[in-house]
Amino acid sequence: MYHLKQKRVYCPECYSKYINEKGYYSRSLLLMDYGLVDCKIKRYKCKHCRKDFSADISSIVKPNFTVSNEVMNIVEEYYSIDFTSVRKIREFFEKVHGINISHQEIQDILVDYHIHFNPNIKEYSGYYAFDALWIKIKEIMINTCFY
Repeated sequence: MYHLKQKRVYCPECYSKYINEKGYYSRSLLLMDYGLVDCKIKRYKCKHCRKDFSADISSIVKPNFTVSNEVMNIVEEYYSIDFTSVRKIREFFEKVHGINISHQEIQDILVDYHIHFNPNIKEYSGYYAFDALWIKIKEIMINTCFY
């Protein structure tokens, strides 16, 4: 169990340094060298404006993600080398790093990466690098798997 808190705490709303500690909340994070670990993140309350806030862990993990920034960067680098499938990236993490990450988490990372870092894409090649494709023909959904 890891306890995460800030060294220099100030209110993100009013920038006051008069803060009360208010306990911890639990969150699971997927860290590069440790795998999935349970963390306790410090909570605070501003004495001036009464706002509740938590320790800033954005340098470790993006908001609403359990996968650390370091793992995300390695997924993006490995994908950018030869557009490897998400299942092969998952196998790579399991064999090389001993980290169990789902193919859905990897796909979410790649979709998030393309949306935020390539917003000006105007042409598409027509090639997709996902493992399965659902096709709708005459109101029937057909699953086409690529291996």
